[in-house]
Amino acid sequence: MRLYPRPALLRAAAIALSFGSVATFCAGPASADPPVNQGAIGGEQLSAPGRQVNLGAGARPLPDIWADSWVLADAKTGEILAAKQAHLKRAPASTLKTLTALTVMPQLSMDQAYLATDGDANTYGSRVGLKAGKTYSVRDLFYGLFLPRGTDAALALARAGASVADTVAQMNQTAARLQAADTLAKNPSGLDAPGQVTSAYDLALFGRASLAFPEIIEIASTKRYEFPWRGQRTRTIYTANRLLLSGYKGMIGLKTGYTTNAGRTFIGLAQRGDRTLVVALMGIHEASADA
Repeated sequence: MRLYPRPALLRAAAIALSFGSVATFCAGPASADPPVNQGAIGGEQLSAPGRQVNLGAGARPLPDIWADSWVLADAKTGEILAAKQAHLKRAPASTLKTLTALTVMPQLSMDQAYLATDGDANTYGSRVGLKAGKTYSVRDLFYGLFLPRGTDAALALARAGASVADTVAQMNQTAARLQAADTLAKNPSGLDAPGQVTSAYDLALFGRASLAFPEIIEIASTKRYEFPWRGQRTRTIYTANRLLLSGYKGMIGLKTGYTTNAGRTFIGLAQRGDRTLVVALMGIHEASADA
């Protein structure tokens, strides 16, 4: 079984120029104050059941999309081009690490040194392989966060700027600032935790906000990186984004995820002509038609 099948929502990106706007994001990377009495976040159509798309004249039908909830949007203008259950709250898996990055990156220097702890090295979940007592740069940790979905790197970055608890509190403040009202972070890694949820709408917001951080885009679009290992040696780590590895047209990044509770999740950024599109999918499955 392929870890990340080529999502039909990204195939839809090829015909997105013919879609009419379903809604507009409430907030972008640098939002104003939240609107007052706006009703459903992003507009009433996003709260309607089933798939939501306003096809333009001559547009091809939206293809089947193998995910329980999803959003396709213009990342620069904030126009939502198509969606399904955009505000359905689900476990995020490692896509939540995008919120971690948005929160801690402004606080840290990429060349800053960090001494890994036992708590970093002995955590569970996907790991980049931090060794307790070894020194890493913050840049190393960000590559470990985005490429192999390192839970150990997420904890290390949380501790590099503050404590884990303080970073989680800051993550929720960042989500509130971006008007990601469906999100409640309980840890910096996205591992399943009681009450930890987000939505496809919010994940798309995080993807859009990432465009304001060139370092995030550079790291998330990298296929491989030489990560510090034993002594002065390194080992090559690879992105878990199969679309990036396979050379999907215009692929920029951004973040994959998987846990038992969440299933497969994904935030993607792709270039189509002069437009940058953001997609967010939750509950991705291998087959069966999207309703």
